[in-house]
Amino acid sequence: MSYAYDVSAWHDFAIGLTSASAALTGLVFVAMSIHLREVLAGPIARRRAGGAFFSLLTILGFAVVALFAGITRQAYGSCAVAVALVQLVRSAQGALLFRIGDPDSEAWVTLVGGVVSYVAMLWGGIGLLTRSGGGMYVLAAALVVNGALLLRVVWSVFVSISEEEAMGEVPREDA
Repeated sequence: MSYAYDVSAWHDFAIGLTSASAALTGLVFVAMSIHLREVLAGPIARRRAGGAFFSLLTILGFAVVALFAGITRQAYGSCAVAVALVQLVRSAQGALLFRIGDPDSEAWVTLVGGVVSYVAMLWGGIGLLTRSGGGMYVLAAALVVNGALLLRVVWSVFVSISEEEAMGEVPREDA
């Protein structure tokens, strides 16, 4: 399992992840710009869209850093641990907001899925630092799961905005 602790062996994965996450980040940015008023209208939609955008940038950052020439497992593992801790704090803040805002069950599923992926990210980072626990395999799985969850969040945010617009609940300037 030598590939588990060799960041450079994951070069092709990092290129694919960079391409996919850069494209998705750009699409989310454009979609948020087009629907900015609607996204900013409610604290839950604002939090979900902002969190998705921030998390997509995180995945993009992980992918780009993995492409750095000579990146060591210790440096990449340290990066993973730091980012996972930041994301876990953001998730805790999101849980407090949801407790106040009475979210639907979909929001809680996404929140719990995010926490699981961030714990896996933390585990992968610690694994890289200690050469145990799966290292890059765990980290790669966490990034892919997190990306899939983010697609679900982005989809639900913009579908709910479209539904509100169709029912006339969101004021439009062009109306």
